[in-house]
Amino acid sequence: MVSRENKGSAGVIVIVIIVLVIVGIVMANRWLQKETGEIVSKSSDTPAEKPTSSPLQKKRSKTIQGEDFIREVRLSPDRKIEISIIHQGSIEIARFKESKGEIYDLIGQIPDGKVKFINKSNETYGVEYFRNGKRHGPAVVYYSDDVLRQELFYQYGKLMTNTEYYHDGAVRMEQDYSDARGYGDDPEVGIGKVYTRHGTVKFEWFLINSEPVGFKKSYNQKGGLVDTVYFDEYGQVIEPEQALPSVADAPSANILMNSEILAAPETSPIVEKPHKQIFVPANSPSD
Repeated sequence: MVSRENKGSAGVIVIVIIVLVIVGIVMANRWLQKETGEIVSKSSDTPAEKPTSSPLQKKRSKTIQGEDFIREVRLSPDRKIEISIIHQGSIEIARFKESKGEIYDLIGQIPDGKVKFINKSNETYGVEYFRNGKRHGPAVVYYSDDVLRQELFYQYGKLMTNTEYYHDGAVRMEQDYSDARGYGDDPEVGIGKVYTRHGTVKFEWFLINSEPVGFKKSYNQKGGLVDTVYFDEYGQVIEPEQALPSVADAPSANILMNSEILAAPETSPIVEKPHKQIFVPANSPSD
């Protein structure tokens, strides 16, 4: 039989072991807390890395002068939006989207003055002028083989006049928006004519603010009048007898081509011929 003294000694030993275990746990916990605190302290003392500026931000910090500006144009996948990137040498200056002549989603800064452009979607090139982020002044467009395709003139982003040419040099269309009525996205406002390749007018319109009555006329291939539609000052169709005689009897509208409107802010643009490989085929891997 185990004596009471042996039982008492065993109990003391058990208590001592329990106490030692508790002390050990406490000390281990304190050591872990200390180590964790030092790690946190070191990490907080380490200076945070500065965010890296985007490539465009770095490029914008450079002075925009001293080199030619090139605007490269491509169509979006749905072919409804033009995407432009302006370069100064190898540096990207700006990029933006454009639809129906409106510039939006601009990143960077469009430089003032002359900007050459290359439109890879229709293989044309030319020169235009900008002021305060908007087209301002003359612009010319050439076919890829250096034949004149289009002449335009802008005032602070608004297209004032436009003349387009067939590839053989014959005039295809003339437009004058300097006094055009505002009918939203309708391009057939102001004064306009569309010609056949032989120079015969096949369609024209006359809708300006300074005249209360306007019209649209269609012609056959021989130039004979086929149809005329008259409009009042609010754009509503009216009967021929309601039209003013001076307008109703006019055989053809004259393009305004106001000399003051066409006064260029700078000298006429000189366009250098592009390199022969400037246009990339549509199926090229680089696209």
